[in-house]
Amino acid sequence: MDELPVRRMVWGGLTVAGLTAGWLVGLAMLALTYFARLLLGPNENRPPDPHLGWLGFGTVAVLVGGPLVIALAAWVLRLDGVPKAYLVIAVLLVLPAIYGSWISWNDMHPRNAEPTAPWTPPTHCVAYSGGSNNCPGG
Repeated sequence: MDELPVRRMVWGGLTVAGLTAGWLVGLAMLALTYFARLLLGPNENRPPDPHLGWLGFGTVAVLVGGPLVIALAAWVLRLDGVPKAYLVIAVLLVLPAIYGSWISWNDMHPRNAEPTAPWTPPTHCVAYSGGSNNCPGG
C-alpha cells in the first residue's frame, strides 16, 4: 500500500476530528451562554436585550457553518465520503437554524415594544384616596 494515501487519511482524519470537536465545543458554549442569558435576561422588570438576538444569530451561524467548514476541509484533504456526510448534517440543521434565526430576530425587534417617553409630572389635580377633595399643595 502506498504511504501517501495512508498519511493523508491519518492527517485528514485527525484534522476532521479536531474540527468536529472544536465545532461541538464552540456550539455548546454558545448555546449554554444563549440559554443562560435567556433565563437570567429580560423579564417584566428589565428591558428587552438585543444582544440576546446577536448571540442567537452567532449560535445559528456556528450550528450550520461548522459542518460546512468541515465538509470543505474534508473535500480539500480528499477524504472520500466525509464531505457528503457533513453536507447532509448541514442540510439537516438548516430547519432548526431557520427557527433559531426567527427567534433571534424577534429578540432584536420586539413587536410589543412601546416607545418610552420621559416621565412628566401630572398637570392636573390628582385626588388621593382617603383624603379631602382639595388638591395637595394648594
